[in-house]
Amino acid sequence: MAVIWQIAGMILLSIFASSIPALVGRILLALGIGYVTYTGATYATDQLVMVMKNSFGSIGGEIGGLLGFLYIDKALSMIVSAFAAGLAVNSAANAVTKMVIKK
Repeated sequence: MAVIWQIAGMILLSIFASSIPALVGRILLALGIGYVTYTGATYATDQLVMVMKNSFGSIGGEIGGLLGFLYIDKALSMIVSAFAAGLAVNSAANAVTKMVIKK
């Protein structure tokens, strides 16, 4: 019984051996592009959130109090952060399907 499993394993390994390097390369490429995109988008969104919070702080008065009470600054921060996360996920998914690794 063990011999059958060894033969089946060798057959499967020989079938998939030629496609493993390309698959590993595509995965590493997608992870790299996703990380770079996520890092860049996170930096840009952090700057945007900081500008928004500074702008809300300078409003003052009753309107500023109302905006603070409604947590508008936190809502905008969540929207911008969700956009950055979606951008990173989409870029990583597209990198696998659109890019081709050449030997």
